[in-house]
Amino acid sequence: ASIRALFVLLLLLNGSRVVAQRTHWLMNDTTHDEYPVHFGFSLGFNTMDCAIEGDAQLNVLHYGFSIQAVGNFRLCNLLDFRLLPGISFGDRYIDYLNKEMKMRISYVDVPALLKFKSRRYNNIRPFLTAGGSMRYLLNKVMIDLGGNADPNHKYDLLLRRFEPYLDIGSGIDFYLPYFKFSVEFRGSWGMQNSVRYAVPATGIRTMRPSVYSLVFCFE
Repeated sequence: ASIRALFVLLLLLNGSRVVAQRTHWLMNDTTHDEYPVHFGFSLGFNTMDCAIEGDAQLNVLHYGFSIQAVGNFRLCNLLDFRLLPGISFGDRYIDYLNKEMKMRISYVDVPALLKFKSRRYNNIRPFLTAGGSMRYLLNKVMIDLGGNADPNHKYDLLLRRFEPYLDIGSGIDFYLPYFKFSVEFRGSWGMQNSVRYAVPATGIRTMRPSVYSLVFCFE
């Protein structure tokens, strides 16, 4: 019995050594985070929510998508500064008095984020991001309900073109043999009322937008 136990122990020790060697052998792209600057791109899916003050309400959330370039600037071992200019598309559907107001949204957005990284564990590395972004509406969002709700305005609802946001996110970096792949969930909350003017017939007094994104990044 003692010989059998010794034999099993030797097998376990040899197996653990093989696993340790294999883990070391599988370490990918070990110098990636040492570059002072590197670039990439990201693809994402989003939902464009909003908090409405008034009698109108947001309909079911719809999915949009985004495309961004990535510029990463290394500040120290655990901290990066990132610029991610890109374009986002989505929709908001708002209901009031059995009328649906469809807002097709197209943004040019420029997030500027700090990336707080944990220690790397083999080929993964969790991180947090925080910062801000400025979004510019490419399409001028105007709603006309018809019926000349307010003769002083050509349209019944008009949104602002510039929107500042607060951005917070978290994700994981995966180090692959030839590049780094990241998955991040990011929330963006508007810091101002996005309504330039709205007549009472819209049921909207103020509207604070928010965007929730699932982002896939290739660097």
